[in-house]
Amino acid sequence: MYGRVHLSSDVSEIKLVFSIPPHQPTPNFAPSRNAAPTDLLPVVRYDRRVGERSLDLLRWGLIPHWAKDINVGFANINAKARRD
Repeated sequence: MYGRVHLSSDVSEIKLVFSIPPHQPTPNFAPSRNAAPTDLLPVVRYDRRVGERSLDLLRWGLIPHWAKDINVGFANINAKARRD
């Protein structure tokens, strides 16, 4: 996983490109040139129950289920899958 991401798209552009229905709530987020692990970032998700996409803010990074503090996510930015 990379340590930083660049988010330059506008909310209206994301909703248009991914065909997100207008009745879905629009999260409030600002473009970022340097988003880091554990930051909240917009994510497009598909809900099978209602058959449509939504734009939600989710915390970016790999935080293990056993972690008691989200700062553990900073230590895992270079995590890799192991192949035997």
